[in-house]
Amino acid sequence: MDEINSDTEIMCRRQQLLSHSMLTSMDHMISMVGDSLRAAQGDDAAGFGVTVRKLATTAKEENTKINAEIKDFIGVLAKLGKSIDKTFFSNPAKSANPDAFKGLSGSIHKAISEHLCFDGKFDVVETFARESDGMLTEDHALHMKELSEIRDALLKHNLAPALRWIDAHERDLTELHSPLSYNAHRLAFIQLLTSGKIHEAIIEAQQQLSRLAGPRLDDLKHLMGAVLYANRLSSSSYRDILSPTLWTDLHEQLVSAYCTIGSLPRESPLSRCINTGCRAIPVYQKISKMLETAMSFEGNALTALGKRDVPFWEAIAETRFEFPTAVEPLSHTVFCCPVSKDLTTPQNPPMRLPCGHVISREILTTLARSIGHASRQRRFKCPYCPQELVLADTVEVHF
Repeated sequence: MDEINSDTEIMCRRQQLLSHSMLTSMDHMISMVGDSLRAAQGDDAAGFGVTVRKLATTAKEENTKINAEIKDFIGVLAKLGKSIDKTFFSNPAKSANPDAFKGLSGSIHKAISEHLCFDGKFDVVETFARESDGMLTEDHALHMKELSEIRDALLKHNLAPALRWIDAHERDLTELHSPLSYNAHRLAFIQLLTSGKIHEAIIEAQQQLSRLAGPRLDDLKHLMGAVLYANRLSSSSYRDILSPTLWTDLHEQLVSAYCTIGSLPRESPLSRCINTGCRAIPVYQKISKMLETAMSFEGNALTALGKRDVPFWEAIAETRFEFPTAVEPLSHTVFCCPVSKDLTTPQNPPMRLPCGHVISREILTTLARSIGHASRQRRFKCPYCPQELVLADTVEVHF
């Protein structure tokens, strides 16, 4: 990317210089044409002839100059194009599997509908549902719409929809050990206090915060002390309750709790797939090009297999590789063994070794058998560090 950035900067500078040069030449030529017209209106025929010849000579010189500058600019532009082609693969379809989503149009349409729901475009979802087979269930759609309305209200500092939902699901939130109920009513108390409704704030504390406080009793006492300084709260020792992140923190807590209780994803699965794919595709294309080049050097293996004209993904049965991803989308609903690169299953679960490394049970058994009979007391080494262990010391990991 550094080479592309450098070539882009050079191209922009040359384009600006070319534009300035062309405008200057045009202004010069327009000025000379004006002089020629004024000379034509005079009585000096010899002077007019000299002016016209000078105009023709100047026009030819300016044309040669501009053409040379355009040629130079085209060369710079071509260099930028080569840098882009060198960095990015121009034919991603070669390493793509066109049959990957065959027969899954319904699932794709459902993912699109869900993504539109996350953006609050429910009218578009209804139209899309009529034109596709990716209709969301009625309950799912209602939950998504309710969550969108609550989030929009919070962005406008309107707590009413959130409080209604929180009060209706207080038992579920208690089972989750979520502080959402207390934090929401705490924010309602602060909102009333800062708007001058001191009496209503005290009632909120008596009716809601007092029963929800629990281990947060010290915080409740701190809030009640702030009532005495309601008229100058921002300059008092209680100004810490006016944290600028109160609304964003509550928004995150509510979305997390809502999605957990309603069994909804916390973000659009389509967005996650696209973001992950954008990180994975460049790495995969680079590796596939390297492997394809290596195979061509090793006796043109693709031709030997009769697969020279087929996509690379079809000629190679499987390619495994790692790629960087953002921290937020990481999840551990599945585990990939770092040795075999296979996903673990209930029949082949991940096993934690005493040293802290985790591998699949099949690899663990293979390592134990490599030194003889797989006895639970026979010692062998971890594949990632020199520590010795026995099968009896390993523990199955549950995600």
